[in-house]
This record gives sequence, structure tokens and C-alpha cells, in this order.
Amino acid sequence: MVGFIDMICHKVLNLKPQDLISNFKSIPTPAESIPFGVVPFNPILCLDESFYKKLSELGTLGSLVFHMQPYADKKSIHIDIDKISKQPFWPTLNIIIKGQGVMKWFNPTVPGKLNFHPRGKVLYKNWNDNFGEIIDKWEEGKVALVRTDIPHNVWNFSNEERLVISIRWSKFLTWEETLSWFEKNLI
Repeated sequence: MVGFIDMICHKVLNLKPQDLISNFKSIPTPAESIPFGVVPFNPILCLDESFYKKLSELGTLGSLVFHMQPYADKKSIHIDIDKISKQPFWPTLNIIIKGQGVMKWFNPTVPGKLNFHPRGKVLYKNWNDNFGEIIDKWEEGKVALVRTDIPHNVWNFSNEERLVISIRWSKFLTWEETLSWFEKNLI
């Protein structure tokens, strides 16, 4: 066992995508010919100006746009790794633009393997089996804080495509500090 037991790995926020995004048309969609894709994206191009300014208190902002075709299954789980420090990435803000899917977090029974995702230019530690037990899942709500330092993945077993913008910041905050910051400043 790796040791992720009884953890809360997401917090749905009482916000709507249209409260945070002013330019939906600027959000890129990865190639539809692939089951799932990742595209790095500058969030200043889509976020509401006042929201962007407030969120920038957490440092330099960046984002990844995730696209998933209907009924897509990656058949693996992963932890997001910071390319520079080689440490697990801290919490992110996910805004679902289309679809929903289900994001699940796991307690793997074996150590993961480090990999580089060439399209998204991100580093992962992944597991192709031995996922262990599900410790949390996000199935409802369009805006949520999510942990990417705990083994996770998204499944889209619906007939609708899923499009999500995942916003990241440069200032390190623990999960508890992230929740506190959002509660004081944005919720």
C-alpha cells in the first residue's frame, strides 16, 4: 500500500464556469481524432479579468486543457509531477466546460513509474494496474479544486465529450492552505 487512505481529494465550489470565464471561444480543443488530449494554454486568454487578477495572487498562472471523447478510458491512473522540482504538483482549479465525467482518486498497492507526456509536455508518475481502493470521486459540479498529488484519473463513460480547463499557479500551497485561500477569497 502506498498510503493514501480516507482522504478528501476534491472540493466542489459554488461557482459556474460562466462566472469565471469571459471568452469560451479562446479555449483550444485538442484534436478530436484522439480519445483524450492535453493542450497547454495561457488562462489570461479566457478568464474573467477580475477573477484572473485575484487568482494571480497565487503566483504565475498556467493551465492545461483536457479533452476526452465519449466513452474514453485511459486504463491508467497518475500523479502530476512538476517538471522543475520533480515533486508532485499541488492542487489545481478545474473548470468543466463540456460534459462531466467522473474523476477518481486511488490508493495504489505498488509504487508508480515516472513518465513524460509529450503532447501536454507534463511529467507523470503512473500506474497501469494495481490501482487499489477508490478513496474519493468527483461526479457532480462544474468547478472544483482537485488534488493532483494523489493517484487519480478521469473516466468519461457518457455520450458527451468532456472539456476541462485545469488552472495551476506557481505559489506552493498545501491542500488545506488552498482550501482556506479559496474560502477567504473566492467562495
